[in-house]
Amino acid sequence: MNIFNNLVLVSASKVNSLSSIQHKRNKLSAKIFEQMQVCEAEMNNTVYAPKKLRTFTNKTTSETTLLEVNKRIRKWYWLTNDGKYNLCIKYGSRTLTLNKDGKNAIELKDKQSIINTLKLLNDGVLKGELDSAIINVSAITKKGFHKK
Repeated sequence: MNIFNNLVLVSASKVNSLSSIQHKRNKLSAKIFEQMQVCEAEMNNTVYAPKKLRTFTNKTTSETTLLEVNKRIRKWYWLTNDGKYNLCIKYGSRTLTLNKDGKNAIELKDKQSIINTLKLLNDGVLKGELDSAIINVSAITKKGFHKK
């Protein structure tokens, strides 16, 4: 056991679960990265089409098959009438409110500025700057699941 004499040994246990807010941050960060990929693909005149596995069942034979299909991604940005882009941040199907005045979109001039803004937003999400907006949207979503 001479190998262990030169190493620092500690008693440790791995934490298998994240806090709920950290899980929500990671979820939003992944979606922001996905939007960056969509915008970069549009700028390069290509299509960003990630794959997902989907199970189909044959109704006559009840046989299930697993197929790889394109994942559907909805863009968070759109072109306005004045030639600028609006970008909203979505958590699930709901749009986040970005400030106390109720503003929910960012106005940008081109697709490169969309990518730059998404990078800034991703950093902010991972630092916890959008936690209150995420919690508000999560609370509204949770209300929809409670029985009346």
